[in-house]
Amino acid sequence: DVVMVVTGSHEGGGWRVPGVEYDLTPDRVELQAKLIAASPKFLVLLRRLADYARHNPENLPDEVMAIAQDADAIISSIMGPAE
Repeated sequence: DVVMVVTGSHEGGGWRVPGVEYDLTPDRVELQAKLIAASPKFLVLLRRLADYARHNPENLPDEVMAIAQDADAIISSIMGPAE
């Protein structure tokens, strides 16, 4: 028995967890699945925040600017440095 979250456009693509592991920690596996499924939306949100901060630094409080810089660092760690 295998639990699968489809992460690709092909029927066989996806993230799989053995059924035994799922049975041991279903809440953890379900949370992981939800995070994987939501990650494209999170990436869009991080990009929007980082882009806004980059183009409007004078309009943001220091705390928000720090969060935007963290967002930019996360994007770089995923996508590689901007060219």
